Amino acid sequence: MNNWEELLQWKTDLPAMIHTWLQITALLVIKTQPQDGDLVGHLTVLFLDRSLPDLNDLMTLTHHNPHHGAQRILRVLFERTVTLKYIAENPCEAERLIGYDPFDQEHVIKAIETNIGIGLEEPSRTNLANAAAKVRKEYKQEICPVCKKLKPLSWSSVNSKDMADRVDLGHLYLHAFLIPFEAHPSDILGT
Repeated sequence: MNNWEELLQWKTDLPAMIHTWLQITALLVIKTQPQDGDLVGHLTVLFLDRSLPDLNDLMTLTHHNPHHGAQRILRVLFERTVTLKYIAENPCEAERLIGYDPFDQEHVIKAIETNIGIGLEEPSRTNLANAAAKVRKEYKQEICPVCKKLKPLSWSSVNSKDMADRVDLGHLYLHAFLIPFEAHPSDILGT
């Protein structure tokens, strides 16, 4: 299918189905209370909650845009889906994903402080810095066998392609991850 009209000719009730699906997913997020200690349950609800606006935007862009904006959102949704499936199949990895969060938070907070001038106050600033330092120490970086540079720090030693393959989503990797990656500046520059 090349455009929205062709898609609707194929599946005329698609907009109504998507609308119903979004409503059901929103209710699921609101009504689901994972048990204490159920990290996979908490991550599932969090991922669904964060994905609702993206799903709505994906459908809007698919309808009104020549799919380029939609592809960028599709990549995010694909990454979340692969990660969540991987965590569901490997629940012991949930703590690693959650434990990695201070590293990402520190980057965001530093950027906000640098660009906007708003930062954390003490003791939050020190607590976040200490937690991020702990992540840097515990989550070892590997050297790329091809370029011999340090790979970016990540919560998992499993790369995105292998993770997708392990959760039986590898067949979607090209169209849902690599092709949307064309928007990434490093790809445009050939790096």
